[in-house]
Amino acid sequence: MTIKAHHICRYQFAVDISQGIVGRITLWGEGSQPVGEIVGLETGQHMPPPRIAGDLSHATTFVGADALPTLVDVLRHEKDVFMRIDNTPPGFVTIKAGVVELQGDV
Repeated sequence: MTIKAHHICRYQFAVDISQGIVGRITLWGEGSQPVGEIVGLETGQHMPPPRIAGDLSHATTFVGADALPTLVDVLRHEKDVFMRIDNTPPGFVTIKAGVVELQGDV
């Protein structure tokens, strides 16, 4: 089990103009490469497990599209937001505001 937390420094979201909904959020840490993507899926679509890079430098996770506006709100208004990547099978990606506690090999 290995866990890595990325401090989210900036983000970008893509909006589906035809439906007026957020469809994808890209997250950047302190470097120039994105550390994560959050992809919104329509109701009823299969929710795949997250795709996690072997070195935990990047993860793509999937959520219901209706959750994306709340995530954008957290990114806009919270001071410290972290994306925590855990490669314990099947893999977990969490977004948390505030202090992140890490367990395992960090």
